[in-house]
Amino acid sequence: MKHTYHIQGMTCGGCKASVEKYLGQVDNVTNVVANVQKAEAEITMSSHVATEDLKRALPEKYTLSEKVV
Repeated sequence: MKHTYHIQGMTCGGCKASVEKYLGQVDNVTNVVANVQKAEAEITMSSHVATEDLKRALPEKYTLSEKVV
């Protein structure tokens, strides 16, 4: 399953790499593609991961929230 989240605090390619790295380490996350321009990350999961778990995986510099469609 794929979900898209807003990520605040990304300003460069290094930020993109950090977000992908930290979120990619969360259990059941199989792929992360962050986009600095859109301030979002598309996360692919093998089974559901709670938003709170994703928030805790990121350093304080970044704020993750669910994208409302």
